[in-house]
This record gives sequence, structure tokens and C-alpha cells, in this order.
Amino acid sequence: KYSKRGLIEARHRINMIELAIKPDKRKIVDNSECTDEVRYTYETLNHMKKLYPDDEIYFVLGLDNLDWFDEWREYDYMLENYKFLVIKRDGFDFDEVMKKYEKYKDNIILTDLPMDNVSSTYIRENINDKDKIKEIIDEKVYEYIRENELYIK
Repeated sequence: KYSKRGLIEARHRINMIELAIKPDKRKIVDNSECTDEVRYTYETLNHMKKLYPDDEIYFVLGLDNLDWFDEWREYDYMLENYKFLVIKRDGFDFDEVMKKYEKYKDNIILTDLPMDNVSSTYIRENINDKDKIKEIIDEKVYEYIRENELYIK
């Protein structure tokens, strides 16, 4: 069961992603999840694999989400068939969380990205304090958020 509530409209999320990646022509935005029907992560990963059959598909998530990933629909199928890039999170120990996923250890990669405290929740909660998020969020995306009054409390 998907637990995020209060997501803004898909068009805004797509626009922000496009603003953030625009300088890099190697990146594209796929909006296949932006429908009214429920799409589970394993379905999205399978969709990507069909679009890019010769490429290896990676799923990026925080260690906090990996901690309860075994509650996701078809989690074992995803861990068997796709690579996972895991971002460190304060309060979570990678080795401890990995005890649940020992048989998938070859497909789970702990990144060395310096993003321990960065999350979408952190950004939403601190959107009114530009100093806290200026190193995290692209300036054009920040301006878009302000212009469209997204996440503003």
C-alpha cells in the first residue's frame, strides 16, 4: 500500500524534473506513472525494461525505504531482477537493514552520495528556508515551486 499522501499534481512534478535535468541531454522524463490508475513500482520497472531492453535498470531509494521494502508489492521479484542504489539515511544502519535481504545482496548497492539528510520530506518541510535547501534543490526548480505556491505552508 502506497504511503505518501498530499502529493502535488503530476504535471508540477514533471515540470520540476524537466527543469532540473534540462541541461543534460542524456536524461529524459518518462511520465508513464502519471495516470489515475494505480501503478506499482515493479510495473514501472518492467515498463522501463521493455523500453530499454539492452540497459540495466536501477532503482534509487533511501535506506529508510529499504528498511520496509519487504512490505512493497512484489519486492522479492524486484530485488531479484533489478539493481538498487541505496542512499544513506541518518538513523538507519545499512548492515542491519541488509539482514533481511541477504540473498539479494548482489543487487543492492550502498551509494557514497553525501545525501544522508536529504529527502523529499526534508525539502518540503524546509521550502520556506532557502538557506537550508539551496545546496539541495536547483534554483530553477525552487523558483517554480515559489511561483506555483507548491509545498508552501
